[in-house]
Amino acid sequence: MDRAEAREHAARLGDHAGAVQALLERLWGQAPRHPERWVRALEAEPCLRAGVGELVAREAFEAHDHGSLRRAIAAVERAGDDLSAARWRALANAPTSDLEGLEALEARARTEGRSVELVDLVMAQAAHLAAAGDAPNALARARRALRMAGAEGLPLQELQACLGLAAARRERGEAHLARRALALVAPLAPSGLQGSIRLEQVLAGLDAPRAAEGSPADEAAHALARHAAGEPFAAGSLDLLPVSAELVAVARRAMGTGDGSAWAAGETHRVPRGLIAFGAFAATTTAPAFVVASPEGARRVLGAGLNHLPQVERIDTPDAPQERTVMAVAWLALHRAEVAEELFFERLYGFPYEQAIHRSVLNKLLSRARQLVADRGELVREDGRIALRVERPFALWDPRCAPGLEERLMVALGGGPRSAADVAGALGYSKRAVQLALKSLVDEGACRPVQEGRHVHYVLEDTALTSLTVSRFQR
Repeated sequence: MDRAEAREHAARLGDHAGAVQALLERLWGQAPRHPERWVRALEAEPCLRAGVGELVAREAFEAHDHGSLRRAIAAVERAGDDLSAARWRALANAPTSDLEGLEALEARARTEGRSVELVDLVMAQAAHLAAAGDAPNALARARRALRMAGAEGLPLQELQACLGLAAARRERGEAHLARRALALVAPLAPSGLQGSIRLEQVLAGLDAPRAAEGSPADEAAHALARHAAGEPFAAGSLDLLPVSAELVAVARRAMGTGDGSAWAAGETHRVPRGLIAFGAFAATTTAPAFVVASPEGARRVLGAGLNHLPQVERIDTPDAPQERTVMAVAWLALHRAEVAEELFFERLYGFPYEQAIHRSVLNKLLSRARQLVADRGELVREDGRIALRVERPFALWDPRCAPGLEERLMVALGGGPRSAADVAGALGYSKRAVQLALKSLVDEGACRPVQEGRHVHYVLEDTALTSLTVSRFQR
C-alpha cells in the first residue's frame, strides 16, 4: 500500500481504531491497544506512517483529544505530508486561524486533487467564521463543505460536514434546526463521531447521555450538561481541542459561572455563539436569558444559570407581560448609573424623546416598572434623571435576548406544516407580519410553501444529508 492509497483508505473508514488495529495486526501479528502508542509503533514502518497517522489524527479530532492529535500531526509531518498536518492544525485551532491562510490551503488542496483535505479545510473556515461571529457566512461554508463531500463520494466527510452544519445552525441561533440535523446524523455516524455529536447536542439544548467509556468530547458534554443542572464543572483537566475548549468556556460564561463578557454586561443582546437553547433541558423557564441584579451589581445569564443562584428571587411576570416594562427594569439594572430621561426613552422605544409628546408615556412606563420591582429596590427619578437602586437580589427575564419573529416561525414549523394564519394565532403576531417573515424565509431557502387544496402550508426545507449518503451508511 503506497502513501496515497493509505491516505484514501483512511479517509473512507469510520472505525479508525479498528482500521489501525487491523493494519498493525496484519503487519506484526498483534497491535498496541492504546492510541498513544500507535504513533510510536509506526516508526518501524515508514510506508504506513502517513496512512495510519491519518487514521489516528481523524480519531483524535473526532474525540476532541488535543494531546493525541498533536502526536498524530507530528507523525504525519515526519511522513512528509505537510498539507495534511496543516489541515489538522487548522481544524483544531479554527478560532485563531487566519481565514486567508485557510483559503490558501484550500486552493493548494484543490490543485493537488486532495478531496478529503479540501472538504476539511472548508469546514475549518466555517468554524473560524462562527467563532468570529459571522454566522451567515459560517453557515454558507458549512453547506458548501456538505455539497463537496457528497459530490466527491466521501460519506464520512459528509457526516462530519453535516455535524459542522448543525454547529453553524446553532451558531446562527437556529437550535431547532441543529437538533434536526443531529438527529439525522447520530444513527448513521460511526462510534468515533458520537462524542462530538453528544457535545453539539448539549450545546443545542439537549441532555445527551454519557457514554460508558467517554472520549474527551463525551466528558466535556457530560460536564456541561451537569453544570447546566447546577453542579460544579467537573472537566477542568481535559486536554480538549482549542476549537471545543473555547466553546465550552463561552457556555460557562453565558451561565454566569466564568469571566464577564459584553453580552453578560448587556452591551450586546444576541446570545453568544448561538447558545440560546443551551441548558434548556435543565432550566425551569423557557426564557433564554435573565438579568440577575443585586446591590453589588448586575449581569446577564442564560436561563440554566439560575440553577447556580438558588438564593436569588425570580420575578414572575404574567403570561402576556408588557415586554417594554420588563425591558426597562432589565436595562436600568445593567446600566446601574443614573441616566437622562431622553437617553432612557430612546433606548427603550428606538426614537428620540420629546417631552411635550412622550412625557405621559414615560410616566406610565416608570409607574409599571416600580410595581414590578416592588420592595426589591427603588426606582428613583430626580431632575430629569432615572436610576434603579437594588436592595434585594432578584432575577428578571430579558426580552432583548428573545428570538426574533423569523426564529420563532422556524421553531413553530419544526412541529410540521402550518399555515400563516395558524402560526400568527399561536405566536400572537398579525397575519401580515407572519406572511412577510415567511416570504423572507422562503427566499432564503429555509422553508417552502405547499399548496393543500385552497390553503397554503409552509414546510421546513433543510435537507442535511443526501439520500445517497443515507443509503450508503444503512447497507
